[in-house]
Amino acid sequence: MYPIPDDPGLVPAFWTVHEHQTTYPDDGAEKFFDMAETFKIQSIKALGDMMLSNEIKLQYYGVDPRAIRLLCEALMNNITVNTINLTDNWLSEDSCYHLNDLLLKNSYVETLLLSGCRIGAKGVARLRDGISDSTTLIRLDLDSCNIRNEGLDYLTTAVCENKSLESLSLADNHLDESCADALQKLVSCSKTLRVLGLSWNSLYTAETWKKLIKGIERNETLIDLDLSWNALGKECVHYLRQLLSRSPALKKLNLSGNQFYDENATIIARGLARNAVLEELYLGNNPLKAEGAFVLVRAATPKRSPESRLRVLDLTNVWANKAILHELNAIANDRPWLEVKLGGILSNYEIHGPDVKALLFKRANFEAMRPKRKRQRRNFGHFVLSLTEEPISRSTFMELVRRFRMKLSKTLVDAIMNEFVGIRNTVDQELLKSVYMTQYPDTTLPPERPKKKRKGKKKGLKRKKKVKAKE
Repeated sequence: MYPIPDDPGLVPAFWTVHEHQTTYPDDGAEKFFDMAETFKIQSIKALGDMMLSNEIKLQYYGVDPRAIRLLCEALMNNITVNTINLTDNWLSEDSCYHLNDLLLKNSYVETLLLSGCRIGAKGVARLRDGISDSTTLIRLDLDSCNIRNEGLDYLTTAVCENKSLESLSLADNHLDESCADALQKLVSCSKTLRVLGLSWNSLYTAETWKKLIKGIERNETLIDLDLSWNALGKECVHYLRQLLSRSPALKKLNLSGNQFYDENATIIARGLARNAVLEELYLGNNPLKAEGAFVLVRAATPKRSPESRLRVLDLTNVWANKAILHELNAIANDRPWLEVKLGGILSNYEIHGPDVKALLFKRANFEAMRPKRKRQRRNFGHFVLSLTEEPISRSTFMELVRRFRMKLSKTLVDAIMNEFVGIRNTVDQELLKSVYMTQYPDTTLPPERPKKKRKGKKKGLKRKKKVKAKE
């Protein structure tokens, strides 16, 4: 009889008191898209598949820094992703804050690649706690992040407290002598660091190397050190020899693209000859010349370094001369596992030009048979067979050519005589004949033609017969 009244507002009031919470799967894909829609941030559709794999691949993507917050919140409970690649995305300080929170709460992230993200010293400060406390982080790439000395101080504190980090890359970060103390501390205090990349910086001063060497000597785990493109030269070469002689664990050393000359190579070679641990040494793209290449390769021979374990000696774009061939043969015979890479070997060739004698004979055969009239054509091979085995003067040889009625150019005849010169500027007929017969073994003299009877005698006989017949 009475209509049911509308809801007076109890349902909304109930959910106001007890807020409804949406439950998302652990992979975080649905959560990311919902938050992107809520905050009106452009979503990344490819993330749906990435969050189900083991790697977030957003390198060179131009990611909105605000999306990093959503990504980190979505990955909090993810157990499949262990690599986050954000290479060359310009990240803000706030982005680093949320990445730090992710490292603190997610125990599955092993690799964080921030190369080219230009986070600066403030970004490293935001990441410090996450790096320090993470128990799973193995690899950290901070290349081209402009961290400088201040950022390296924050990073050093974090690395010293971390118990899992094995690979750290700090290339192109404007590190110089002012970072020497921090570098020494970073290398010496870490108990897990195995790979350290310091390329494209300015670590060339003696003071920097003095402290860096102290840190490396105290480190027992570092096996791979990259110091390429640091303008290293004479200031650090003696410390480098000390590093090669005393390094307890270093197996790979990259010194490519520096300023080592031949005199520096001699000092480096002394340390290399005493090293019994190093397996790979890269010295390519240095201004070394043939002498420097020879000294370094000789230092790797069994005679100079009997205890060496070297497997790769890279001298890319460094050229040697023929003197190095003996050392290379010794290495190939006694240490076939050692690969020596050179730019090339100067003068390591033999000139194999055209056979001048063969060219002269071909030209002579052509010119002798070139006349249009058949009667004027001659076979040069027949002329050669007519020669004797005694040396003759140049004038006599030219006379023989003239008598054989061959139309050879004077320049060709002179060239043949110059090529087969005998004693006292004579023409060696025997040599000329033997070489020609070697190249044209089928050459034979033409058969003798039968002598033809003279026509005049036949006519005379016919006349006599006619006279007798008349009589």
